[in-house]
Amino acid sequence: MVLGVWSIASSSRPSVILITIDTLRADHLGAYGNERVATPHFDRLAREGRIFEQSYAVSHITLPDKPRRGTVGPPYDGVQCRIDPDNGEIQMKSPAVMLGYYRDPELTRRVFTDDGWLRTGDLGSIDAEGNLAITSRLKDLFKTTKGKYVAPGPIEDKLAMHTAIDACCVTGANLPQPLALVVLTADAVEKASDSAGRSDLEQSLIALLEQVNATLDPHERMDCLVIMREPWTVDNDLMTPTFKVKRHRVEDLYAKNFERWAALGKAVVWHPV
Repeated sequence: MVLGVWSIASSSRPSVILITIDTLRADHLGAYGNERVATPHFDRLAREGRIFEQSYAVSHITLPDKPRRGTVGPPYDGVQCRIDPDNGEIQMKSPAVMLGYYRDPELTRRVFTDDGWLRTGDLGSIDAEGNLAITSRLKDLFKTTKGKYVAPGPIEDKLAMHTAIDACCVTGANLPQPLALVVLTADAVEKASDSAGRSDLEQSLIALLEQVNATLDPHERMDCLVIMREPWTVDNDLMTPTFKVKRHRVEDLYAKNFERWAALGKAVVWHPV
């Protein structure tokens, strides 16, 4: 079964990359379609690349002799890419980008800038070599009361590296500083069932908070980690069927507690107490 064929014309890059289920099992792909293709399994085949729904061709791909992990490489021939200085959105131009949506001028207007660049809806950065790193989705961006925007995705990725954390959601719209809601793994829940285990877990999470905050800009630093005793599941509508956190559902459910949790002045808060 063919997932996709990238037709590429350049002397310095492969002419065609053919991806099939036989060649690459579906579970080797972190995402596909308009999402970034992930390593390490795909890395052996074509490094990392980037395809947009609104473009008929690849927009970025890493060079075989210059792999840059964590990026999708530089723009392909004929592709221009820029980062919006106001909100960090990745925007692009290319002869392969669509002219617009069929019989929907309003939607077309919304996805293009006034000067004709495609709004991808992704946040990212471009390094000194022109490699694009995709960090989060624009729709997930929130603004604190200090007027600073925070992209929660990269912070959540850092928190999720802790072995006790099963899921997390960084939030903080209209708060001075963000905070993180955290769901523990089954093993961590069992460990926290007695006072000694809970104390050890808290100390470990306090160290995690300090470690992650040290890597963040001042306006991104979290006031606290809130440990949710209730698991987030598909059944309680806090997770999608593909086990992604329903960010807006989580925020709607717990927003009334945000200011109170932050005001406690504790690095780790349990909910309910």
